[in-house]
Amino acid sequence: MPLRRRAVPFLSFLGVRRHPRYSPGRVEADARILLQTAEELRRRGYTVEIRDETDLEGDIPAQIIFTMAQSPEGIRRLGVLQRQGRVVINTPESIRNCHRNRMVPLLQAAGIPLPPSWFVDLRSEFRRPVGLPKAGRLWVKRGDVHATDPGDVVAVDDAGDLEAVLERFRRRGLDRVLLQEHVPGDLVKFYAVRDTPFFFWYFPDSRTRRPVDSGALRRWAMRAAEVLGLDVYGGDAVITPEGSVVIIDVNDWPSFEPCVENAVPFIVDHILQRAQAAGLIGDGNWTMDHGP
Repeated sequence: MPLRRRAVPFLSFLGVRRHPRYSPGRVEADARILLQTAEELRRRGYTVEIRDETDLEGDIPAQIIFTMAQSPEGIRRLGVLQRQGRVVINTPESIRNCHRNRMVPLLQAAGIPLPPSWFVDLRSEFRRPVGLPKAGRLWVKRGDVHATDPGDVVAVDDAGDLEAVLERFRRRGLDRVLLQEHVPGDLVKFYAVRDTPFFFWYFPDSRTRRPVDSGALRRWAMRAAEVLGLDVYGGDAVITPEGSVVIIDVNDWPSFEPCVENAVPFIVDHILQRAQAAGLIGDGNWTMDHGP
């Protein structure tokens, strides 16, 4: 049930839009989830301001910030605001933890099932990592942020092509890439909100009909989000022919495009729960309610 607000006139919120560079092919969808979250908060009686992630300097009166920012400067500024006492969802640290150079080691250390993975430093001569297969498909991904360009994730089917692909990444000025072994199976996408019942998954390929252990998928997704520190998140996983779950990627505050209408009330519930935990809303200041 949504949390309906009773008057807390001093409490205000700020929603931070993601820069289009970090929304390749999803600018409208990313804007939609943020704006609908703001509208749901307003519907429950709260004051909400919306800003771009490039506009976080100056006076910001909001006590609670919900953000889709992903630029280094936007994340840095959110960290300043958090240290000043604002509640920030997702936290700057959790957003950084979704960068591949952090995410993969963190999830590996926690025992999350991932594809076999190797980082390659492009600043030095290529040396084939120990254990890297000499045949079969590999995925080459930029080693820091998620994709901002169609060339940020490249499939390599011929081992002889690998060094040429690495050179293309090097020429783009990237220092590091992630190599991941291809995992056979069916791709699923998932979306979730921490500490709420909301969890949605689907096959992006509508022809797929493989049975899925949705409980296992949810457990691994939630565990990965817990390790990374995320509140509002999504990701990709592969269901292997044996039925196992392999986590491929985890994203901070995705578009929730196939389930935005259902997700928004739970996102707002979680934001208000965080406000209550911070002492900004008392127990008597909101109630559970299904109605408009």
